[in-house]
Amino acid sequence: MGPQGLTGATGPQGLTGATGPQGLTGATGATGPQGPAGATGATGATGATGATGAQGPQGATGPGFTNYHAGNSVTANETGAGTNVFSYTYPSALTAGTYVVQFTLHGAQNLGFTGNGTMPVPVVLTSTNTGFTFEFVDVSGGAVLNPTPTAITVDYHTIAAN
Repeated sequence: MGPQGLTGATGPQGLTGATGPQGLTGATGATGPQGPAGATGATGATGATGATGAQGPQGATGPGFTNYHAGNSVTANETGAGTNVFSYTYPSALTAGTYVVQFTLHGAQNLGFTGNGTMPVPVVLTSTNTGFTFEFVDVSGGAVLNPTPTAITVDYHTIAAN
């Protein structure tokens, strides 16, 4: 056999082969960390007013208002000459208890007080279930005044005290 001959020139590159099939999907990666909380949303509109509830039961009846007297244009008399204390007795006694009375003079009456410095005010002395007593005091000095008349016409109302 004879010697090996020379190597020939490199031939041209062949055509690109066909694309192979797609490989398998890889494994799912780990879940990432939770993101920060979002901003608070705007307050929603106020809801509709609910239905009106049922009416509650009737309350208990309160105490009666039966212990009172009222008088219009009645006469209070001085309890004794020069005492300056006037008394009025109710036409019928109230139930035993403690009572409050308020009164005022009925109409314009001349009580005989004189002097520009005299400021008379009527003062209740006692109030019972059968009547009340009062006198006149000078507000400017506190002295008891001596009215000229021995009978004075008053309007009053008396009620039980709590």
